[in-house]
Parts: sequence; structure tokens; C-alpha cells
Amino acid sequence: MPQMIIAVLGFAFGVLVSDAISPFFSIPIAAFGFFAPRSFRSAIVGCLVGLIRPHFVGPESQIFGWLADIPVFDILRTYLQDFYVRILGAETGGLVTSLVFGAQAANLSVALKEAFRIAGVIHLLVASGAQVGILAGVIVTLADKLYFSPRTSFILSTIFLIVYAGVAGGSPPILRATIMGIILLGGRLFGRERDGFIALFAAAGLLLFIDPSLLWDVGFQLTFAATFSLLTLTPALQEKLEKRLWTPLAIGISISLPPLLFTIPLTAYHFNEISLVAIFTNFIVLPFIQVFTVLLFAVTPVLLLLPFYSFWIAPLIQWLVTLFLPWAQMAFSQPPIIFVCAWYAGLSGLVFWLRGHFMRISFRQTIALFLPILFGIGFWSAAYPAPSAGTFGKLSVTFLDVGQGDAIFIRSPDGRTMLIDGGPGWDRKYQVLRWLRKRGVRDLDIVVLTHPHADHLDGLLPVLREISAGEIWDSGQEYDAWNYRKFRGFADQKRGRFRNVRAGEKFHLTRMVTLEVIHPSLPLIEGSHSDPNNNSIVIRMRYFDSEFLFTGDAEGEGEERIQRSGYPIQSDVLKVGHHGSRTSSSRDFLLRVDPKIAVISCGRGNRFGHPHPETIRALNALGIRVFRADRNGEIRIETDGHLFAITKTNLNCPARGATII
Repeated sequence: MPQMIIAVLGFAFGVLVSDAISPFFSIPIAAFGFFAPRSFRSAIVGCLVGLIRPHFVGPESQIFGWLADIPVFDILRTYLQDFYVRILGAETGGLVTSLVFGAQAANLSVALKEAFRIAGVIHLLVASGAQVGILAGVIVTLADKLYFSPRTSFILSTIFLIVYAGVAGGSPPILRATIMGIILLGGRLFGRERDGFIALFAAAGLLLFIDPSLLWDVGFQLTFAATFSLLTLTPALQEKLEKRLWTPLAIGISISLPPLLFTIPLTAYHFNEISLVAIFTNFIVLPFIQVFTVLLFAVTPVLLLLPFYSFWIAPLIQWLVTLFLPWAQMAFSQPPIIFVCAWYAGLSGLVFWLRGHFMRISFRQTIALFLPILFGIGFWSAAYPAPSAGTFGKLSVTFLDVGQGDAIFIRSPDGRTMLIDGGPGWDRKYQVLRWLRKRGVRDLDIVVLTHPHADHLDGLLPVLREISAGEIWDSGQEYDAWNYRKFRGFADQKRGRFRNVRAGEKFHLTRMVTLEVIHPSLPLIEGSHSDPNNNSIVIRMRYFDSEFLFTGDAEGEGEERIQRSGYPIQSDVLKVGHHGSRTSSSRDFLLRVDPKIAVISCGRGNRFGHPHPETIRALNALGIRVFRADRNGEIRIETDGHLFAITKTNLNCPARGATII
């Protein structure tokens, strides 16, 4: 086993634990490496670099975004997308662009993406190694046919691969494939043996050194798992199957099955669902996609000059779309990390069994290979535990990071659940549903739509479609929009469990957790800056001595009516109204609530400028502790009724612990 591969595994282990332990632990590790057997030294050197790199060079780099934002790449991407849309139509043109250059280069509808996801072929919309390999193959073949020298062929291929990576958005799968392609082409140029393992781990080491945070990137994990499966399991499986099956069938199974086996645990862990028909759809579709991609790469230069020759592509791709439309899938809660480890241990056994007569590695090399993995699993489990499903005797309130929107999940000490709003749509439409599935939530006791604006409503629609709801609360605000009509359609199916709540009503989530509706009251506010916002449902939740006030998007007019109503609103935790806008959270209202903690749900770099600096100054002037989704990510507050434990979880990094107030 090449020492470079072991060094990269050690580097990944060092990155994995770099946030859990001090960089000064590198001293005893280096001392151990000095006396360790030679087989271990590559892993130890890699571990030291991985341990020190995030602390002293910075956790991440902007090189990937910079590559995609180079003006020439952006212009070329826009031109090709407009070209395909112009000759094939919006939906089909967007699909063609996505198949060739990835979803980052195309504007696909949510419905189409969902159809591909259900069919288990969503990876076809993400430009990856297949497209890069096909492009490199087309260029090398043409260069050989034109009798170009090996050096000219290498230079042309490298230029085209880099341009393709920029146009396709520079995602981790694209960069992995591009680096591997350049390394393999370089080996061809210098007459060296082309080793896929060397290329794969060299790409991993380079990308992780540039940006260690990629280790937590789902795309990075999936692309390397799939590629590793093609290098390890596919050759051995194909050899076994060709003895028993028709050769084309054996090849198809050998190419489509291993990536699925190696990515199933990651898909289950991150997305809480797998497609039951993925093996069949991939077996049928992958050869067609590869042929289609080759043809498109070959004829695109001609189509740019003669668009009318492409009329035949539209019906072909339309057939492809209809082929994928809704099939079976299976959803479940997030599997424990031990399941993922056991799955890969079983796959390792399968690979060693199939390739037993191909692989000859010593016992020391085996230990050097697997020790970083085993230690990494242990540190991962200790430093980054799986999300808690709730703590006995504690009330848990989670403010989800859904961008520019609201979504709040509440779990009572005895496990009853409540969801207030569901966040926005577009690319975040299914975020709350997946978050709930990951935590094993199969039904909700109460679902609240504070008001019918899209940034609170759209994410509720898939939740109501997939998860059972005991009660659905609405403000009763009239609103003529397709998404609200769809919401009411779901509500009407609940047969009496839908209600328009009003100020003064009291409910119990459990015996000790009371919910008091503070707003809206009749008659509803009319003629204000925003009637839906000012008629938001406002709820005060109490658990022993702790109180939470959830204000929806209530603005100044709503806050004034709440203060005049006389209902008690003093609370320890305030969900700041309307994402911290200038029109909410007046000084008088803050004085009446008198919170210790304020939580603001807003998206990073949102176009509204939320939260407004005046709101932040008002909160700080009163000594209120402020937590913001745009800076702190997901925010979870747990209380035993007296003390509060606050955990801030950035979506790109695991939780780092709790603040006790």
C-alpha cells in the first residue's frame, strides 16, 4: 500500500480531531512518530499536518468559489445555459445544462429535482467524475486522431478540464475528478503506470489541505466514496459476474451497484432516505447518459453554429424526464454512526474477499491503514455526538437555520412535539422535513403557521404532506396565494383538527408546558404596514419558571395591540419579531417582555438587511443576550424550568457545546 495513501488518511484523521483537541498534542504525537515503526510514520506525519493546518493556516479557503466566479467562466456558463434554453425550452434546456455542467450551472424546477431524487438518480444532475472523464476521453481521442504530440494532448486536456471545472461551478466532486484527470493524464505523458488509487488520494489530500472543512461536506464524502467503490469493488465484482452472466449485464451491474453500496450509509445518515429503485434506474439510465454526454460534448461546437440540428434532443430528454417520475423511496430517522461503521466494515470484508488474490498487503500495512480510521471514528463519536432527541426532564426549543425565514421545533420533556412555521421554499423547501426525519420525528402534536408568508409557509407544505399532524393552528388572515391555498387543502384533510386561534386561548403541550395565545385578537388589524405580519400568531410558552415568547413576524402595530391587551408577556426568551427588522422590537415592547435571551431568525447576507442595526442596538442597550441564525447557525435552548443551556450549531460544523445561563 503506497505510503502516500496512508499519509492522506492520517491527514484526514488530523483534520477530523483538530477542533476537539489542542494543536499542542502534536508534540507527543511527533515524539511517538520518532520511535514508531516505519509503516506508521507516513500516517503520523499526515496526522501532524492535518492537526496543525486548520489552527495556523485558517480553517478554509475561498479558492473554490473564486474559480467559479472568474468572469470568463461565468460568461461562458450563462451563454451555454441561454443557448440550450433558447433551442430546447426552459425545462428541457435547464435539464441538458444540468446533465452536462451540473445543477450549479442550471435553473431547474424544484419539482424536477424532486423527481430525480425520488428515482435515486439525483446524482446525474451534479456534474462529477463521469462528465470529467468523458470530456477528457473525447479530447484525448481527438488529439490522438489528429496526431498531436503527448505533451500537446496533455496541455489541451488540462486546459479544457480546468475550464469545465470553472463553468460547472467548482464543486468538490468536479475538483476531485479534475485533479484525478490531470494526474492520470500526467502519468500517461511521462509513461508512468496510471494508478487510480494514487490519483484519488492525491486529489483528496490536495483538496483537504486547501480547505479542511471539506471533510464535512456531503458532496466531498459522496464523490470519494463512489469513486473508491469503482476502484476497489467494481473490477473484482465484474470478474466474478462475467463468469455467470451475460457480459453487458455483468458490466452494467458492476458499474451501477458498487457506488450505491458505498453511498447508501452516507445518504441515509445525511438525508434520511434511500430510493428503493435506484439500482434499476441507474442500471437503465447510466449508459444512456454517458452516450448522450459524449454526443453533446462532441456536437456542441456545431450546435453553437447550427442550432436547428438540435431539434431531436428535446423529445429525447423529455422521455428521460418522464422515465424518472415518482417511484418508491424509503424514509427513516438518522442511523447511528455505529451503523455506518458496521456497513463499511462489511463492505471492506466483501472487497477483501473478492480481491483476495489481487491484494497482497502486510499485517503492519493493514494496521497502519485502519488505525487512523478507527481512532477517527472514536474521536468523531466523542467530539461530535449525534443530535439529541431530547433530554428527560428538559424542554427543548430549536431555532432552525433555514435562511431568511422561521422554523422552530419544540420537544417537551415527555416527548410531545410542536413545530412553529416551516421556513422558506426554493432550495430550502425540504430542509425542515429532512431535519425532522433525521431526528426520528414521525408525527407532530401541534403545527403552527404564524402567518401566510412564503418564508414561513413553504417549508411546511412537505412537512404536512409527509408527517402526521395532531392539530394545525392558523391566524385566520385572508390571503390569496397558491401556497396558502395548498396549506388550507392539507388543513381541511385533518377533519376538525384545524383551528384559527385567538388571543386568550390556553392549551397544554403537556401537563407542565402551557401555551397561551397572546395575539391575534378580533377584529384583525387592517391597513397596517403588513396585515399578515401584524396578525401573526404570538404564543407565550411556560415551563415551571421559564417562559418563551414566539412573536412570528409581528411589527409595530401588532406589538402595540399586544401591549394594550393586558396579557402577560414577560419572558426569559424572546423570538425577535420579523427577523429583527426596524419595524419591530420597539423599546417599550422590549421593556415589557424583559427577556434575558433574544433569538433572531435571519439569513446570511439577506437582501433586506436583517437584522437592522437599530434593533441590535436596542437589544444590546438593555443587556439582552443576542443569538442570530446568520452567525450562530441552528440554536437550541434547553431548560429544566430554571436554567437555560444554549447550543449554537453552525450547519457546516458540528456542535461545540452549550452556554449555561
